[in-house]
Order: sequence, then structure tokens, then C-alpha cells
Amino acid sequence: MDIKDINQKDINQKEKYLDESWYENFVTSQTEADAFPFAIWVKILRNLMQNRQKDVMMPSPTQGIIELRKAIADELVKTRGLVVSPEQIVVGSSSEYLYSVISRLIGSEKIYALEDPGYANIGEVYELNHIKKEYIPVDQMGMRVEKLTNSEANVAIVSPSHQFPTGAVMSLERRYDLLEWVKEEKNRYIIEDDYDNEFLADEKKIPSLKSLDMNDRTIYMNTFSRTLSSTIRFGYIVLPPQLMDEFHAMYSFMHCTVSNFEQYTLATFLKEGHFDKQVERLKLYFEEKQQLFLRCFEEQNLSDYVKLLEYDAGLQFLVEVKDVSSDVDFVKICRKEGIHIKALSSFYHKPPLESKHLFLIKYSGVSEHRVKEAISRISKILLEKECEKIG
Repeated sequence: MDIKDINQKDINQKEKYLDESWYENFVTSQTEADAFPFAIWVKILRNLMQNRQKDVMMPSPTQGIIELRKAIADELVKTRGLVVSPEQIVVGSSSEYLYSVISRLIGSEKIYALEDPGYANIGEVYELNHIKKEYIPVDQMGMRVEKLTNSEANVAIVSPSHQFPTGAVMSLERRYDLLEWVKEEKNRYIIEDDYDNEFLADEKKIPSLKSLDMNDRTIYMNTFSRTLSSTIRFGYIVLPPQLMDEFHAMYSFMHCTVSNFEQYTLATFLKEGHFDKQVERLKLYFEEKQQLFLRCFEEQNLSDYVKLLEYDAGLQFLVEVKDVSSDVDFVKICRKEGIHIKALSSFYHKPPLESKHLFLIKYSGVSEHRVKEAISRISKILLEKECEKIG
């Protein structure tokens, strides 16, 4: 069955809600409990409960508490070279919520350019809000600006630090091309989703689009779900000054969608330097997981069947499986063995034929003691397919 004949959205929904017990799940971004700084988090929270009871019980400002916004602004200067006012920062409970806020601020009548392949939830947010969108292809340097230029889009959504799901890092030249595109018309904007930048190798780090933008047409976005826990639905955006009046006019009646308990805890966590230590700890933690994964692949002698295309694609591998006729069928076979993986084609709006044998394997949430067995099961599947071909 050709992948183009599959209603991928239906497949994604079924995978999302099926109550299946996976032996190993290479799709989830959820981190293990031992990666979370429980002791420090609880200590800060206990102190808040004892000494700042009045503060945590007060209604939260629409943008989030000022302590947290100041702490985020300080972190952005230190780690991304971004000089912003805390008054430009808006805290929200999820990326989906923040994307909805942005679309209302800059206009639902605009046409939004999404990366292809890309993060499917963004497209679903825009469908719910009846917003027009176009899909722009991605290459090894990110969104192709020449394709964007030939489209009708006036808002471009990009993940330049680690394009999801390919892991492409947008080059400096490509970033300047994108900034040239945005300044050609006054109604254009860039939404820069800078997730995972914390885990990009230092030698690969490139200044953010927001820091390079001299025309204030870039909206910066990031999340703490990667650096703390996927269950902490906590992100923020940095709005250009010209959008702040519009934001207050639209949202002043609302309280922040993140609880005060989490906001004050995170503010202290940032101010006391625990966040920087957590990032460094996670870099080592995930590097050990990655190396374990690579060793297990080598031990199974899978080089004849599997090729790892990208070692630095964020907290995941992009994998080519050779001699597979259908990526949908391969995913189903793996499922029978209790292994949950996803084909790269499932992240495309219109999957190209060349993506047919490519698969995404996330390793941030895998159990170390189960990785070896999981890869052994994948090896068994590949060997059985080879035997069938010979037979």
C-alpha cells in the first residue's frame, strides 16, 4: 500500500489514543523520572508554601508573574544573546496555546507557511481557527526560502536550531535570506520556535533569528518541556513591541494559563542558577543514552540494514532502513513486536517518495535497561525480512 493512500491524520489519532502497552516507545518525548531535579524543585516549592502563601494565591497577570518574566529575560541574554524587556514576554501553558495567541495578534486572515515535514500540531491549531496555510519544503539547512518567496504566505513558522523532525540546523546565510523575505512587506512575520537549542552542540550554535532581526518582525518562542519535563506544559513567547498594545487589548481580561505555584517555582529555579546546571546535567544524561543506543546498534551488526543519517538531530535519530517496500508496513511489524516507531513520511503534508524508508527514533524517553532488547527485536524483524527475500 502506498503511503500517499493512507490518511495519516487518522493514523496519528489512532496511535495517540490507543491503549497499547509498548515494550519500548521510540516516539514519545517524555523523559524518565531520574532526569527531573525533584529534590531542588520540592525544596523551592516548600519554601514558597511556607513564606509566600499570599503571593502564590493571588491572581496571575495575563503575561505571567513579573519575577518569572525577568528571569526568562536574563536567561535569554545569557544563552541566546537576546536583549528583550520582560514586558515583551508572555508565558503560556503550551505551544498550541501560544500559537493561537500569535495568530489572533497578527491576524487570522494571513497565510501561514509551515515546514514540510514539520510539527503536525501547528497545522491542527490553524485548522481549528480556520486559518489558511501553505507547506514549504525543508532541506538540510531548513525551510527553503526560495519556495517561501514563490508562495502567498506572509507568516513563516520555522524551527531553526533543530528543525523537527529532520534535525536540520538553519545556516546563518539562510537566516539572513529569511530576514530579507520578512522585511519586503510590512505585514510579514517570522515565528521562531527555538525549542531544543539548549542541546545543540556549542560549535553548531548560530545566533537566533530574533537577535539578528533589526526590523522587529520576529516572534520568538521556546518551552521548558524539554529541559525540565514533558509533563510540565510551560512555554513563552517574546513579542515585538508593536504587538504589545494589541495583546493587552485582547487578553487583559484573562489570567495566565500557568499556575502561580509553577511560575514562582520556576522563577526561583532560574534565578538561583539551577536551570543552567540542569541543562548541563541533561546534556551528559542524553549523550550517555545516545552512546548506549549507538553501541547497541553496533553490537547487532545492523549496518547492512540500517543507516543512521543524522547523529545531531536533537534528541532523536533519523534512520534509513534499507530494502523496505512500505514504511507503513514496517511500522506495523515493529508494533507487533512491541516497538513503537514513526515513519518520517507521517510528518509530511505530502510525503515524497524518497522519504519512504526513513524513520524517526527518539531516545530521550527510552529506558536504558530495555534499549538493548528493543534493538534486538528490530534486528530480528530485519533478519526475517531478509530471509523472506532470499526464500
